[in-house]
Amino acid sequence: MTLRIRKRLVVYVLIGIVLLANAALAVQWMQRVGLIDLARWIRRECVTGTALAVIAALLWLLSERDTRGTDSKKPCRVCDRFVAIGGRYCPHCGSRT
Repeated sequence: MTLRIRKRLVVYVLIGIVLLANAALAVQWMQRVGLIDLARWIRRECVTGTALAVIAALLWLLSERDTRGTDSKKPCRVCDRFVAIGGRYCPHCGSRT
């Protein structure tokens, strides 16, 4: 699983939790099942403003890419960094491209 997929998964889970917590009027059957109360509890306890700020900062810091010395737009399949044109191995992780 690449870094890009992991970041998208985190963002999608957070969006899903927030949407699920605020969708009480549109989905009344979820209230009967208990999903709305669970989502509200998760939002109240786990998705605080500080937690969202930390997650956003980590996603921003993890998106840093080293483009020095590379002219290619093709990322490495393992470490998700750019690989130089004609390079057979990734200079960062050593995997074959």
